[in-house]
Amino acid sequence: MEVEVTNMKMNWALTIAVAALFVPALALAHHKPVVAAVATEAVPHRSLLRDKPVIALWAAAATANALDMHSTEENLSLGAREGDPLMRPILRMPAPAVYVEQQAMIFGLAFLSHKMRESRLRMVRGLWWLPLAFQVQANLRGLLQNRRALAIHVRTSVQP
Repeated sequence: MEVEVTNMKMNWALTIAVAALFVPALALAHHKPVVAAVATEAVPHRSLLRDKPVIALWAAAATANALDMHSTEENLSLGAREGDPLMRPILRMPAPAVYVEQQAMIFGLAFLSHKMRESRLRMVRGLWWLPLAFQVQANLRGLLQNRRALAIHVRTSVQP
């Protein structure tokens, strides 16, 4: 029995839901002058390493990603198949390279979140947490699906 490890459908649904949040904001932005969308107060520039809220979400995203990758490797070693077509070629690389690639992606999202916090646009500053939070939920969802798939595999292999 081949267990499919996937969280792609839920990620697409959440992406569509997040995009749906932006449609009303864009509609409201058309009724306001462009100057009103730019904040008048100066945004303090700080280093990414001193941006504590971003670092907290960064740590959560990195931890969730590492746990998801570990559970995915565990399931793949038992004969499972990766359901996400974008991750399949990446998982053919050696395990340390996969971890490095995934953590580099998390760093890129943390940098994006940091830049969003420093944006001159008030709406962008208010949504700084979204890239990392989306990654955390995607990895936690993948971790839960991997654990369910592992439990099913253990149940079917233990039965006489």
